[in-house]
Amino acid sequence: KPMTEEELSNTAKRLYMNKNNIQVNNDNIYNGKKILIVDDNKLNIKVATRLLSPYNVERVPAESGMDSIEILKKDKKIDLVLMDDMMPKMSGTETLKEIKKNNLYDGPIIALTANALTGMREKYIEHGFTDYLSKTIEKTELNRILKTYLTK
Repeated sequence: KPMTEEELSNTAKRLYMNKNNIQVNNDNIYNGKKILIVDDNKLNIKVATRLLSPYNVERVPAESGMDSIEILKKDKKIDLVLMDDMMPKMSGTETLKEIKKNNLYDGPIIALTANALTGMREKYIEHGFTDYLSKTIEKTELNRILKTYLTK
């Protein structure tokens, strides 16, 4: 589900108000890491890009499942994928299946979705995702994902 302008504005305000409180490890453990952000909504990509900026990671946007597949065919240095599930033509789950079927990427692929119902994390993991992150992205959950999957 795309963010409304109000949700984007509220997220931007929270980021601005909390920019000095974002817990980022000072030893730059994420430097040189590359994250592919896959979402059909440009505003959602923009929000995720801004949320990731304090971590000093390279952010690569993709506006569809097919775009992400093309990027993964060419770029073998992606460290983490944030994949929206609700995309037209090819959902995140369908994209994940294609990526795995063609052995394009074996790193962590995190389901990124507005579907925050109880049990959704388990559902996405059952479908093959590594983990789950709900929108609107909370910084504590983003910290958990980055620490878990980028510091191994």
